[in-house]
Amino acid sequence: MNAAAPSDETTPAEEHRAGASYRSVLRFYVPLCFTAVANMSTNSIVNAGLARTPDPTITLAAYGVARGVLSLIDSFLQTIRPATVALVKSERSYEMVLKAVVAQALFMMACIGVTALTPFGDWLFAHVLGLTAPVADGARAAMAVFLPMPVVMAWRSFQQGMLIANKVTNNVLVGAVSRPVLCALLMALFLMLGQSTPGVVLGAAALVTVILVEGIILRFLILKGRYSWNRVFRPEEPGIATSYRAVFLFLLPLFAQTYLKTITQPILDGTMARGLNPTVSLAVFALRWQFARLFVGPANMVHQVSLVIGKDGPSRAVCYRASIGIGLVLSSCLLAMSAAAAAGFVFRALFALPAELTPLA
Repeated sequence: MNAAAPSDETTPAEEHRAGASYRSVLRFYVPLCFTAVANMSTNSIVNAGLARTPDPTITLAAYGVARGVLSLIDSFLQTIRPATVALVKSERSYEMVLKAVVAQALFMMACIGVTALTPFGDWLFAHVLGLTAPVADGARAAMAVFLPMPVVMAWRSFQQGMLIANKVTNNVLVGAVSRPVLCALLMALFLMLGQSTPGVVLGAAALVTVILVEGIILRFLILKGRYSWNRVFRPEEPGIATSYRAVFLFLLPLFAQTYLKTITQPILDGTMARGLNPTVSLAVFALRWQFARLFVGPANMVHQVSLVIGKDGPSRAVCYRASIGIGLVLSSCLLAMSAAAAAGFVFRALFALPAELTPLA
């Protein structure tokens, strides 16, 4: 176990006692905001590369569907970061949460394997979602490459949670910045060298690689800064992770919430697959939704503010008002982008869309 930080450093517990201010909230949140932007931009970079493959419409549609199914299967993994922040208060809780993370990752990996490698995948993509054969084949190929993703994502998210709990969100941003940079380089390399490989395989491989590298960077920063449960432990707050049952009961509502949130995309994909010009609709929706997530993603980081800073009544009030302000700013940015003529320019220039996709995008 990593040693505690030197005594002359300020720990999160000591900062907590000083109360919260709008400045402290923004100092904590802004790196997380840009972390989400960097993470979400990775999806658009992958789409920009896929739009330059020999058959961009089918490739974008298949990759978008595979990402939706992956998000549904991996929805449970979205609970790892907040669970780490909220539950890790001692060495015992650290070990229990880590074991729960490993169990989740292995179970989700098995689910992806069933989807990608068994007849269940044929039934899901062809009959439940109603995809055409080329799109269904591409989606299954992407899912096969996504097989190690749950382990990679779980490990990365656990590192993020430990850094957030230690209130060193700048380090979380350092790891996230590597994602779009490396993703752009990988997609450019894949497009130059891998034209014989299906585009969905290249896109999926790039995504798995950049998240793995992000996790490695975060782990290095944790070891370098000696950030561990020791620094977030507060004697007056022993935590609720006193047993595996307590951990499960904490995670269960989060599981349900993330599952209900992520199931909407496969439902929409199945609806569009049964509409007019389904392949084009699926491709355009994948482009638009992943681009919109540049503004939606930062909103998903707001709850970290309440978990880490909102520990008493006055601090919670500050966090509440700051969260409303953050939401209004993000909504205004998304509205302005969707209404501006610049949005059309971005899609034409960044994604180099074929003629059949340009009018809808």
